[in-house]
Amino acid sequence: MVCRDKGASRSRIATARYTSLVTTGPLSLMEELMLLSLDRERGSQLVGQWIDSGLAGAALLQLTAWRRLSLTKKLAVVIDNTATGDGIADSVLNVVRESRRQRTAKHWIRVLPKKLRTIRASVTERLVDRGVLGETHTWWIG
Repeated sequence: MVCRDKGASRSRIATARYTSLVTTGPLSLMEELMLLSLDRERGSQLVGQWIDSGLAGAALLQLTAWRRLSLTKKLAVVIDNTATGDGIADSVLNVVRESRRQRTAKHWIRVLPKKLRTIRASVTERLVDRGVLGETHTWWIG
């Protein structure tokens, strides 16, 4: 992740470097995908913005595995409204449930990253909190 802060005549670039640590139990599909998208050497994202769509798809698949969604005839249909206990998955479930009509999985993979802009940050934060990833910050002034 890169943050840019432009000052008077200099710009500072802060990068968060993620390093793989020890796993603490089974990982969700979203967490696995996030780990696969990181460059182990640099600790940065390999796939850029496409990871958001991948995480949205992983969330839909996780909800299907937990029997909260059904993907029938290409439509994502809510079949169980009960909370999963996973904040990210529950947010995705709420967005799909509150839709006025049933939509395709392709639609949700395209729309969810816009509606839930924090999916990537939430998954990364969860991995850091669980001790799977470590975070270091580096500043460049130039």
